[in-house]
Amino acid sequence: MTPVRLVITPDHANLVPDDSVVFSFELYDAAGAPVPGMANWSATGGSIDPTGLYVAGKQSGDFDVVATSGSLADTV
Repeated sequence: MTPVRLVITPDHANLVPDDSVVFSFELYDAAGAPVPGMANWSATGGSIDPTGLYVAGKQSGDFDVVATSGSLADTV
């Protein structure tokens, strides 16, 4: 099955500096069924590791976490 949609959970997080949260992702095919796959993570305002562990930086504000898999992406 070919994935056509990527979704990050949770869809938002309210963190204080140096706090952390683990984001995950799911890929879905055209019928809405989950399919296996890999994603790459990137983030602003903090750091994120390959497992989806995001650690907030020292600055307050609204920041993005992005997962990409091939041509698919989701941003929270």
